[in-house]
Amino acid sequence: MADAWSEMATPVTSAPKTSDNQAGVRSEARAGTGTIDPCNHETVSEDPISGATRARLAFLLAAVSSITVLYWILWFSDRRLLASETTGAYYQFENAFPLADGWWVIAMLGAAWTLLRRRQAAVGWLLVSGGAGIYLFCMDVLYDAEHGIWTRGAGGVIEAVINGATLVINIGVLRWAWRRRLTLLQVTTT
Repeated sequence: MADAWSEMATPVTSAPKTSDNQAGVRSEARAGTGTIDPCNHETVSEDPISGATRARLAFLLAAVSSITVLYWILWFSDRRLLASETTGAYYQFENAFPLADGWWVIAMLGAAWTLLRRRQAAVGWLLVSGGAGIYLFCMDVLYDAEHGIWTRGAGGVIEAVINGATLVINIGVLRWAWRRRLTLLQVTTT
């Protein structure tokens, strides 16, 4: 199992011995200009991820983490600023999120740190943070849809914005990490 990750990052020096013969993939592999993804035998570019790109993504992850922490500070100090309902059930539902949001924040900060430090663990942290965010999105959207939260004034608008941003950001993180997984796994520590 541990060898599966290292195999994914092995540079290609010759074409894999498979029955299909896709000219583009094979010629790049023979020339040593790419890495073969063992899952689908496609050549993946080895272009390095710039420091500026890493910094931008790390900043985004840190900003989302800070906004999430700020949300909970506001919620527990004066929930009237954010609440779209005043029922006990709604408060109980919202109060169930801090632990899961805390894990999401830890995962995002772990991803930001490992990206900036050029650690291979960045792949794992990015996938964990993106997956945690999608899970939180699903939990929140289901409750909001079932209870008509989005149509309840300013609090409902805040919830809709949070839901939309959570979906877009986490799909973006997962997509970015998955498309660059082989490159990220080849990075050595500095």
